[in-house]
Amino acid sequence: MNEDHEKKLRSIVNASGYLFQLRVADEVSKSTKTHGWYVASFEHPWRDKESGREGFIDIVLKRQNNPMLRVVIECKRPLDGIWVFLVDEHRGERITECRCLSTYHMPPEEPRANWNNLRVDPGSSEAVFCAVRGKGEGDKPMLERICGQLLDAVDCLAVQEFELDKWSVPTHPRRFYFPAIVTSAQIVVCRFDTSKVSLENGKMPEGKFQDVPFVRFTKSLATELNPEAPVQSLEQVAKELKRTVLVIQASALSKVLSDWHLDSSAYVR
Repeated sequence: MNEDHEKKLRSIVNASGYLFQLRVADEVSKSTKTHGWYVASFEHPWRDKESGREGFIDIVLKRQNNPMLRVVIECKRPLDGIWVFLVDEHRGERITECRCLSTYHMPPEEPRANWNNLRVDPGSSEAVFCAVRGKGEGDKPMLERICGQLLDAVDCLAVQEFELDKWSVPTHPRRFYFPAIVTSAQIVVCRFDTSKVSLENGKMPEGKFQDVPFVRFTKSLATELNPEAPVQSLEQVAKELKRTVLVIQASALSKVLSDWHLDSSAYVR
């Protein structure tokens, strides 16, 4: 095979995101002894029986010393990507609250699943908006689109595990699922004073920019309410539809996993 043809083939492979996904899984596996997490499934298929939507979860992680925990990962490798998360300067820099999917199933009881607020270390900044290079006002938000499919996958994964419980009584009836995006993009937090944003042009006169290893992207990312949720007002609707997706820079993933601690007793109302 001549050098030019090999270069062409290599460019085809490098243009895909598969290598990045493989590398992220390899990084987790090689450092399992350090942080205790392992790859439970790779390219895991999911399908929503009601809507017909389907796809593959890039990576599902479980923790060796706590089989209740799962981190459901979508890998993204935007070339020269910079993701800037907007944070009001009055918000804390170490938010530990995280809205994750918690389930409970002890057959023959019916399974239960709810999105609840829990305390999870390590803490991070929390943002509602992300500005991405090359995206304008008329473009559909990229991160929200990715999160939407990831959250569908998380729900379907929980249903799959409910079905597996039919074949054996689960040792741990409670499970926690944390959606995460692992990216090669530079993650930047922009802290600014909202009151100083111009009402004439919508721009800020100044802001503080900081590279961070990860952030909590928390907002109303879901579109359908749990039919069992006692919702009676718009405020309650907004709360019930809120989700947290962890956005982690790939080089920081091992450190985030090593520092992971869930206080499952501390439900945040």
